[in-house]
Amino acid sequence: DLESSVFVQPLLDAFVKGETYPSIEWQWDTVRELLPEITLEEVGAVSDILLSEKNRVVIVNGPSVPAVSFLTEEEILAVLYKVESLALRPWEDNVTAGPLVPEPPRPGRIVSRSSIPDTGVDVWTLSNGAVVMLKPTELKSEEILFHAFSNGGYSRAEDADFISAQFATDAVNEGGLGEFSAIDLRKILSGRNLSLNPYIQNTYEGFSGSAAPADLETMLQLLYLHHSAVRRDETAWNAFMNRTGESLKNRDSAPMNLYSDLLWETLYDGHFRSLPLTLDRLPEARLDRALEIFSERFSDASDFTYVFVGDFEPEVLEPLVLHWIGGLPAGERGEGWIDRGMRSPGGIREVSIEAGSEPLSVVTQVWTGEWDGSFTERYRIQSLASALEMQFNRLIREESGGTYTVGVYPQLNVSPVSDYRFIIRFSCAPDRVEELSEQVRTVIDEWRSAPPEEKFAVDVTASQHRSLSENLERNSWWMGQIVFAVATDTDPEDLMNRGALYDTLSPELLNATARRYLDDSNYVQAVLYPVTGR
Repeated sequence: DLESSVFVQPLLDAFVKGETYPSIEWQWDTVRELLPEITLEEVGAVSDILLSEKNRVVIVNGPSVPAVSFLTEEEILAVLYKVESLALRPWEDNVTAGPLVPEPPRPGRIVSRSSIPDTGVDVWTLSNGAVVMLKPTELKSEEILFHAFSNGGYSRAEDADFISAQFATDAVNEGGLGEFSAIDLRKILSGRNLSLNPYIQNTYEGFSGSAAPADLETMLQLLYLHHSAVRRDETAWNAFMNRTGESLKNRDSAPMNLYSDLLWETLYDGHFRSLPLTLDRLPEARLDRALEIFSERFSDASDFTYVFVGDFEPEVLEPLVLHWIGGLPAGERGEGWIDRGMRSPGGIREVSIEAGSEPLSVVTQVWTGEWDGSFTERYRIQSLASALEMQFNRLIREESGGTYTVGVYPQLNVSPVSDYRFIIRFSCAPDRVEELSEQVRTVIDEWRSAPPEEKFAVDVTASQHRSLSENLERNSWWMGQIVFAVATDTDPEDLMNRGALYDTLSPELLNATARRYLDDSNYVQAVLYPVTGR
């Protein structure tokens, strides 16, 4: 079940460099034969050779600030020798003993079962209100993907708590779960093939994870603890906040940070929630409030949808689901997100900033507006982006030699409102900003005025069909489609019939889509110049 990409580099090395290319079976047998014979003393002897003072190069990486830039050779060597002379004691591994969940919950029950036609997806509604969706596959052995989500997200937090909300998952990740610190959990889970990560976004919260079948119950126990038993660890929190503060001290010395700040401020008219996290705002994050917000978002399983895709048998999964998801407390919250009024102001705005000394500029051109949120329109906008990216890379990269690549990125939102940002971004020499920006605008004008060459529609359609045939064999694609359908209220039949939709793409459709969504009356252009670049 290895991906083809695993074999590419070894094959290249074999043909280009003449290196040997042993089979995976040979490598596995050889490791099993040789590894038990390697002693700790032998590893130490090799380390002494590799880490000797002969031919040593010391490289210091850091921000361009006096504390780093003005370090002398003597100061760097002093730090190096101090570390080398430290007396290190053997690590003492003190791990809290006991089960992850000392008092397992009473299992729930399934109150209704259904299925989604032509998808292989089963749907269970549990007695506590949680919805579970399952798609067993044979696409990749030993792989079970998991995702869960619920409406709400950061939007449920008031402005005074917004920074705390942004650190809610960090507070839990640093604090641990139940009786176990984060360090203890890492030790207990060492060697297990599983992951589980909580997230909170603007209008959603949830989990993403995966597990081998043998470790699935452990993953579900961690899920249960995230819902019911987060742990407060002030020492770990303070250490994390200190690290975060250090990373923020020099954020403004990075030109791309300043540029991104300007772009977002322009796109959302300086809305409070679009502002970047800075050292000045960091003290607004409070541990207790962050933990409270996490519990507010995750304590009620009744408005969550849980999705499993991969190598499992539903009858084997069912008792685990009933125990660790069905056993969560029932609730009737059913809350959604709150519209906090983040909108693009409209109109034409052109802004620029000078930062950094590298002779490079970045240009971002954005068209904004509203759309109907339908799957069909989503497809048309994304196809327009793919076709334009082909055109721009041919024209600006290959013919004009102006940039390495041009990216076209449609951002399509359905909550809290159905709005879009159609983004075109490229980097170039500062003295070519106006020339290449005008080339982009000229192509946009041409595609709005008349249908483009037919080959763009043909090439995009062929690429979409090719990608679809590949994606149908991937668990990750199926997971994405199920989550997308539920989160956006998209008819699963539309997703399954997307091949027919691909065949509707034409030059005329690209022309109509460009006219509809690339309206110059709602346009933003942001340019990064070096300090001496104009």
